[in-house]
Formats: sequence, C-alpha cells, structure tokens
Amino acid sequence: MEKKEEEKINNVWDDIKETPNLDAPSRYKAVALVQKLGMKKEFLKMTPEERSEWIKYNME
Repeated sequence: MEKKEEEKINNVWDDIKETPNLDAPSRYKAVALVQKLGMKKEFLKMTPEERSEWIKYNME
C-alpha cells in the first residue's frame, strides 16, 4: 500500500471534516472522542451518515 493511501485510510480528521451536519466545535469534540474511546478503526469503517449519527448520539 502506498503511503498516501495509508494516510487516507488512517486520517480520522479528514473523515470528520467530510461528515455532514457538523459545525467546527462538534468536529473538534468528535476527533477527541474517537481518540479517547480508541475507536479509530471502527469510526473509519462507518459511512459519513453513520458517523454523523454516531457523533450526535455521543454528544447528547
């Protein structure tokens, strides 16, 4: 696997930025939450819509 492909797969922040319906503060909280829970692999497997719902659920 090329380095660029590996970086894309492993970049939670890029995926959070592409997640719909999130403002900047929600994005920052989401990246911290993913790191805190150690859910990087699971988070990256979600669709953008699933990520959005997961983030909303965990911020209630």
